[in-house]
Amino acid sequence: MAGITGTAVEAEAPKAKSDSPQPYLFVCSGNTCRSPMAAAMFNYLFGADGRRAVSAGLVANGSPISSGALHALEKRGVPSTADNDYKNHVSRLVTRADLAGARLVVAVTGFHATQLIMKFPEYATKITVMPEDVPDPYGGSDEEYETCLGQIEDALKRVFPPPAGKPDVR
Repeated sequence: MAGITGTAVEAEAPKAKSDSPQPYLFVCSGNTCRSPMAAAMFNYLFGADGRRAVSAGLVANGSPISSGALHALEKRGVPSTADNDYKNHVSRLVTRADLAGARLVVAVTGFHATQLIMKFPEYATKITVMPEDVPDPYGGSDEEYETCLGQIEDALKRVFPPPAGKPDVR
């Protein structure tokens, strides 16, 4: 059940299937651009072997995924499905329970990683950061969102091993 704290929304993370391993958690600022694109791209690239990702933000407020992020994912050919339903994404604040339940927490920038460690020091060993900071495309052009998604996709392919039996991903 979603709860409201001030102007921020604390919604529950999308539920992973009970037989699924712990999800990977991607975190950015508002949870409308970078982290939902990262989770959607991760699920597209690696979901076939049972890995799953969710996302949250440091200052999320219950907004939908940005139109630029939505268009970039669609243009890249990432389908929104029951298991990867980014079209109905609602931004939400990262919670202690998110970190407790995550296999790994991936911040999109070093700043986000630092903020997470400061807020949740007991989970510092679960927190990592993308290989390079991913600039925020918020309010930018479609091309900026597409570039951002390309950076995210490249980083995911470098950081995470391909699904079993697939030497390369999509």
